[in-house]
Amino acid sequence: MDAPVSAYTELYRGYVECRQSSRGHLGWTKPVGDSGQRRSTEMASDLLVTSADVPLQHPGRELRLKIKPSSAARGPLDGGWWPWSTDPAAEFPALIMALSSWVGPARHFAYHPHDWDPAEKTLTVEGWTVHLEALHTMRPNTVALTGLNLKQIRVLLVPPATPGGVARAVLRSASGVDTTATVEDILASNGVSLGGRPATAPNV
Repeated sequence: MDAPVSAYTELYRGYVECRQSSRGHLGWTKPVGDSGQRRSTEMASDLLVTSADVPLQHPGRELRLKIKPSSAARGPLDGGWWPWSTDPAAEFPALIMALSSWVGPARHFAYHPHDWDPAEKTLTVEGWTVHLEALHTMRPNTVALTGLNLKQIRVLLVPPATPGGVARAVLRSASGVDTTATVEDILASNGVSLGGRPATAPNV
């Protein structure tokens, strides 16, 4: 997995200025209005918290995402994501925006159809058309984003209704510097069923 690329700032309508801390967390800023005032992401409870300018369906909800640092061991996963629901329209835009910081402008977003409610075949994120691919060949509890340059980032999907403590443990496992475990192993080691499709998560 590559670190965020500065060229993405120009390619994606100037949206993202990426920065990655030594802990491997993502942050970005976006100019707001003519004054040049900026909003930014902040870390809270070791999860990524997004500001209002990220296209969240429910403002105020954090994007619960943890990504490995670029120096981490290579494995089948680049991190973990804990969405609030199984609604693609509500959950995919903010994740695509965040993951695009690593792969450049998004081209394809792949997911297992059993994990999600029905979705359209395309999604527009900040004016950019992303092709959504529901693949039965995709591992359950996994999503993958591919950029125009064919770079890909793949993250573990934590079922939305997973209890908070368990979900955070899964995210830490998926984003650990030394993690090379599979989706199945990470979920099983934390007592989470593979391919589960529970309802919307509680507010935790």
